[in-house]
Amino acid sequence: MNDFANFLNESDDYPVFDADEIIERNGWQYCKNDYDVCSHNGEKISLMENGKWEVVPDLDWD
Repeated sequence: MNDFANFLNESDDYPVFDADEIIERNGWQYCKNDYDVCSHNGEKISLMENGKWEVVPDLDWD
């Protein structure tokens, strides 16, 4: 997931088609809000206050 977060940070705009393909190929779950992209095994990729995407703990994970 760290590589995906780096990919998002290096993109000028959110790469919708590439991001969807990456999420689906890895079997990750889409998040249902505007600040998180996807989650997997207790982690998620979130948009931080500094405008960067980072892998953080998913506190909603069961």
